Amino acid sequence: MSSSTAGRFLDWNKKATPGWITATATTGALAAAELGHLNHMPWMVPAGVGAAGAIGQLIATTKRTHKDGKDVVKTGLAFRAACWLAGGGWTAFALGTGPWTWGNFGMLTAGSLVCWGLGARVNEAEEVTREVRVEMRRKLARDKKAAEWVDRIRRVCRIELLDENGDAEVGIEDWKSGTGYTVQLNLREGGESWEDIKRQAAALAADLDLPMGCGVDVAMGRSRRAVILRVSTVNVMGQDLPFPTDYSPTTMQNPDGTENPIAIGKHSDAADALIGLLDNCGVAIGQVGSGKTNLLNVVNAQTLRTTDTLVFHLDVTGAGVSLPWLRSWALLGLVDRPVIDWVAPTVAEARNMLTFCLEVIAARKRGYQDRMNAKNTDKLPIGPDVPEILIIVDEVAELPNEIHEMLDSVTNTGRAVRVRELICGLRATQDVITAAMKKQAKSRIGMFVTDPEELSHLFAGYQNLDTAEAPEPGTGFVSYLSDRARAFKAFRIKPEQINEIAVAVAGRRPAMDLLSVGVPSGHLYSSRWARTLPLLYPDAALAPAVESYLQSTGSVFLNSAPSTGPLTVVLTDPDSGETYVGSTGDDTIVGGDAMRDAILAAAAAFDTENTDGDDDPAGPETTTEEEIPQDLPKVDMTRLANWQDLALAYLIEAQADGISAADIADRLNSAGHPTTRQTVSGWLSRMAAKAEARQIKQGKNVVYVHSNYTHGA
Repeated sequence: MSSSTAGRFLDWNKKATPGWITATATTGALAAAELGHLNHMPWMVPAGVGAAGAIGQLIATTKRTHKDGKDVVKTGLAFRAACWLAGGGWTAFALGTGPWTWGNFGMLTAGSLVCWGLGARVNEAEEVTREVRVEMRRKLARDKKAAEWVDRIRRVCRIELLDENGDAEVGIEDWKSGTGYTVQLNLREGGESWEDIKRQAAALAADLDLPMGCGVDVAMGRSRRAVILRVSTVNVMGQDLPFPTDYSPTTMQNPDGTENPIAIGKHSDAADALIGLLDNCGVAIGQVGSGKTNLLNVVNAQTLRTTDTLVFHLDVTGAGVSLPWLRSWALLGLVDRPVIDWVAPTVAEARNMLTFCLEVIAARKRGYQDRMNAKNTDKLPIGPDVPEILIIVDEVAELPNEIHEMLDSVTNTGRAVRVRELICGLRATQDVITAAMKKQAKSRIGMFVTDPEELSHLFAGYQNLDTAEAPEPGTGFVSYLSDRARAFKAFRIKPEQINEIAVAVAGRRPAMDLLSVGVPSGHLYSSRWARTLPLLYPDAALAPAVESYLQSTGSVFLNSAPSTGPLTVVLTDPDSGETYVGSTGDDTIVGGDAMRDAILAAAAAFDTENTDGDDDPAGPETTTEEEIPQDLPKVDMTRLANWQDLALAYLIEAQADGISAADIADRLNSAGHPTTRQTVSGWLSRMAAKAEARQIKQGKNVVYVHSNYTHGA
């Protein structure tokens, strides 16, 4: 029989309900009896078919049992064979007079009802019997495995589990994932502890001959003599683990005020690998190629799903951890606000960020006493109105000591008011991860490093970790709220999914609370994007949504915290990114001519105090109010590159004669690019520093000559 025609033949193993079987058998018997009666069929034919059916049922069931290892319940087998024989017998009897006599039809109906009722009971009995037998087999397997573990602990760990009666308390529980099992055992009196077995974890894995990526994880049970061993038998660590597609809102704080941890991956038993970044800080290390960047993106994704946490990034090595998350806003224009609340791509911006955070810590401790008292807690209850600030620091070793000290201060002082850090580095050494960072970090993650001893240094007690349990990129060890590190595999997240997540969560990202924005360095927070976007995207055309966002938050900021004094006014120059600070002198002024005058006064004061000839040896030129745009400034980031291109054209056009910063500024203003001489002078000075132009004195004036026309002079 070819495989293509196999479906045309009777399937002895087909599963069906008792009602369906009864109905088809009854109609089949009626049809066979009627046709046989009309065609004078010998009675031996249906009788033989019934006998053949009974034999076929026996053979098919036996074959299935040997093939699949399933149980044969004798009662059910006898019942089905009897049904075949009864059906064949009735058909043979009804051939003589036909099936439609009262006696024959009544006999068939009664027999069908009996078969229907008995069939349902037989099915239930078979199911119960099978479950009992399966559980018995499992118990026998567990008992056998338990006996093997008693022997294994004796041989490998030199610990005897059997008591004087020859009994041992050992339990085996298979994981639902099918990737391993758990061994629970109790030690005898005598002083052995779970740590004695823990020290032999790698030897136990070798004794079991487990595959790479699998191991034996040993932990203390409910008492000092109770031991739990988690044995992974399938290399989950070598499989991709896509980041979940559930982007629904979450929180970092549970309704009862406790920390709500986030999942960064899975352990080998399919349990979530968790870390918490609300009550405590975190540390993550891993060398290049270990999957640390992917891990940080997972942390970003999980924290950005929350409605009560703002995420800051501090990365002075190119902001690689930030750019994928800003793309949907800054370049694609898919959302109208950034999901990362502040990015510090330079040491100077890192100083700004941490100065602000330290002031926020002090302000929140004073200003939110009533909020904490209302909840009867000494830790600030967070929410969308007062969010946590989480600073994710990548490549911490590249930061100077000054920034390390500021990070330590945040670590040591920010817990009660929910300003926390996740510090990331390539190595788990003292020069990378400071003592304060490590001490306050109850969430610790160690990805792959060349020297396994560094992982031992990261986790409490200098644990001897079996690196064979985490041999793949994206795998590592994690500990949370305990001293014991467990192997895990991080979720895998890719750029396309990052864009999806950013779009999904942007609309529900919280805003900074007014009390925090009102600290003395609040102007650094409000003008952050005007300073950092030109650094993050020096040559890219930014999305229109960026202009709208900056106009509302980055160009002019009013201190909106409760205040009895003057309102702080901050003006950010759209070209240079410089921040001008002034005061209205009257907290009732919120706009109009008076506000414009205050802004212009602040800008003029800033120019007068800060242009002392450093950029222009000829000294500052007189700045009149007419040289400053009379309208409220707008941060037009899409035009930033255009004015520089035009200014470069003026510089090249001047050839060897050169051109002054004032002349370029005048031309730019005439061409519809409002700016000041100081801005152009700063830009030209930076070109001169990079040898792209040369600064030349001409009497009291200074001109700049493009490098194409300096002729090596």
